[in-house]
Amino acid sequence: MHSKQAFVLILTLALALGGSLPAPARAQSQAATPDLLGQIGGAVTAAVYQDNYIGLDTIYLGVGPRLYVLQADQTNPLAPTLTVFGVSQLLPDIIQDIQIMLPRAYVTLGEGGLGIINLANPAAPATIAVYDTPGYANELWLTATLAYVADGPTGLLVLDISDPLAITQEGSYDSPGMARDIVIFEGLTYLADGPMGLRILNMTDLSAPIEVGYLNTAGTAEAVELESNFAFVADGEAGVQIIKITKPDAPVLDGTCDTPGYAQAVMFYGGAIYTADGPGGLRAINKDVTITPCEARFFDSPGTMTDLSWYEGFVYGADSSALLGIESATMTEVGSYQSPALPDQISLAGDLAYLADPWQGLRIIDVAEPAAPALLGSYATPGTAQDVMVTADVAYLAAGAEGLRVLDVSDPALPTELTAVEAPYAQAVAVDGDAVLLANGEGGLLGFQFDVDFNLLADDDFDTSAPARHVAISGGYGYVAADTYGVFVVDYSDLSNLQQVSWTDTDGTALAVAPCGIWICVADGANGLRILDFSDPLDPLELDSYPIAGNAVDVAAAGELILVAVEGQGVLVLNAAYPGLLLETAFIDTPGDARGVAVSNGRIYIADGEGGLYIYTLPPVLFPVVLPLVLK
Repeated sequence: MHSKQAFVLILTLALALGGSLPAPARAQSQAATPDLLGQIGGAVTAAVYQDNYIGLDTIYLGVGPRLYVLQADQTNPLAPTLTVFGVSQLLPDIIQDIQIMLPRAYVTLGEGGLGIINLANPAAPATIAVYDTPGYANELWLTATLAYVADGPTGLLVLDISDPLAITQEGSYDSPGMARDIVIFEGLTYLADGPMGLRILNMTDLSAPIEVGYLNTAGTAEAVELESNFAFVADGEAGVQIIKITKPDAPVLDGTCDTPGYAQAVMFYGGAIYTADGPGGLRAINKDVTITPCEARFFDSPGTMTDLSWYEGFVYGADSSALLGIESATMTEVGSYQSPALPDQISLAGDLAYLADPWQGLRIIDVAEPAAPALLGSYATPGTAQDVMVTADVAYLAAGAEGLRVLDVSDPALPTELTAVEAPYAQAVAVDGDAVLLANGEGGLLGFQFDVDFNLLADDDFDTSAPARHVAISGGYGYVAADTYGVFVVDYSDLSNLQQVSWTDTDGTALAVAPCGIWICVADGANGLRILDFSDPLDPLELDSYPIAGNAVDVAAAGELILVAVEGQGVLVLNAAYPGLLLETAFIDTPGDARGVAVSNGRIYIADGEGGLYIYTLPPVLFPVVLPLVLK
């Protein structure tokens, strides 16, 4: 064929397939959008305690993208009982703040705006409306008819909520920083404005707010609390600032308590200032900052504490994976409610999803009814659960500094540890019969062989030159994602002598690998998706690639569909029916971290970290129409 005829053929095929030269990588195939089937879990981000005086008290809790209603039985104050009474419908983003004005709850949803929930039946909270604010809805303040929303980059919004179905904006203030929190006190509005500190506003005329005073704090003003003549500011990396506001037009710094973590919320209760100090847990601070040390007492929580509420001698803290009840005088934990899951990775076996939860260890979820997934069992893994693989009722957990943990999960409600193997950087695991391959970070690839009683028969290590981030098994070989060094192919037939078969550089940062039919797919970080042909293991070839605006951190395949987890964004679904022509089928936007993705029985499972576990339908593969080509 003449070169001109060849070019015409290529051009015609490209146009027929919906693409354009030189590479139709961003062409769209016409497949159905995946349908959401179910969701469970997420980060515990916000809490409000309500004393009902008669009967059980209520705690309203933000758990990922849902509002949980808990009943708090304080009959035994040394061990209050917290039970779930109701769970809201799924909201469009993770809850940031909760305010209650019965019979309604008002929640801020970050990029999702403001949500209004009907609590008339607290066993079945129902979403009334969601109002999409232009910025990032952080905290809010309510009056009878108005919601003041600290909306991040767009500043302060004032919304008329008298009719939830017809919310209107009544005023706004474009603050110089990033509006994080708001308090109205004695006719003035106090705004924690992120990097621009504390702003004090006169909002008598909502259409024309006036800034009457400000104080640029040393850190990042995340939250503000008022008491008498003082404003207490949770100032991020700078701890807590105590500001005298006797003269609102000239606020004065009265003292500072530099906490060890990152001060995110502040509450004045019982004569002390309490701050949710992020990784620093709960800190109680003397109001009189002339006292040394400025901290009166503290509680080092296991997670990242972001919000506070109180009840008669107790502080309740939202701490990533749990709501913690802490006795304020002694700073001891007396009760808790755990989130079902904050997963980073998933392994599927039948109707069970096994989740590697960095905060809580192994979580086992029944997904037989995806619309109502339920926590069946858990195991508090030593270390940090990074990855899990389950086969024949045995779970293999990569547990960070605590190495490989092997668990019997034949009874999902009661996992028990069978054995453990030391490995300082355990990040991912793959299993083939009695062979176990462990991606051990800076320690490279480790191989183990166990007998039927899980005694170690053989082991070896393989130097991957860069940190081993992930491992998969296909066709009798181990494929290792080795960070900036690309992908290694390893022969593990003798687990006492791991051998390199080949290696290929992916140009990016190889973070995960997965078999994609006869190919190997690589989540290559900022370099997107790479598809490699290892049919000749000694001579690997790159067949195709797909650039992604984000960080590709995990990959899975189902037939001719490839799914890529894009960190902090969601999951990209690609049609790989035509070699060399990847077509974008869908993008599933999730509110959390999107760290892991798996496919089973026509369903997509997304480990979304703070967003919990999401379950979607797998879209069908629809092929583009190719028009016949006639050449003379």
